[in-house]
Amino acid sequence: MNQTQLIVLVAVLLFPFTLLFMEAGRRFGRRRLSEDPEGARAGASAVEGAVFALFGLLIAFTFTSAASRYETRRDLILRHTNAIGTAWLRLDLLPG
Repeated sequence: MNQTQLIVLVAVLLFPFTLLFMEAGRRFGRRRLSEDPEGARAGASAVEGAVFALFGLLIAFTFTSAASRYETRRDLILRHTNAIGTAWLRLDLLPG
């Protein structure tokens, strides 16, 4: 089995399982909310805080990698510009 077939197989299996577990979580949450409305919402703020913290880390890592790629690109442009300028100045040394 090559890599492409494996990726397609994983995607095909992952999608229905994701839908299945989302439906199970929705049903579990509705049942718990109907049984104990106050207790079902008790731990939601901690979960929200953890999710927002993970999103913050994801955004921070994204911006950090984008900034490093920007600096690398800027450095390469500067090097190429200097090389072109040096080549242009050295053209005066050659006879016409």
